[in-house]
Amino acid sequence: MTKQSQILETQLKTINSSSVAVGYEARSASVELPDFSSDRVDPISQLRSNLAQLENMQMKLNFMLNELSGLVRKP
Repeated sequence: MTKQSQILETQLKTINSSSVAVGYEARSASVELPDFSSDRVDPISQLRSNLAQLENMQMKLNFMLNELSGLVRKP
């Protein structure tokens, strides 16, 4: 998990835990996102990484679909 992901996850947990239900309304504290300028990632390399992840997930999904269709076909 990257530093950015950890910070965002922590902030989301803070937002969820600071929400207070009042009647049917929910009010939450506002949280400012930190400046990530020092942790900038090259957008092209991030895109390549995302595409690689998608390819991997697609291969796994295709494998699962083939396995499930094989199980459904067999009586």
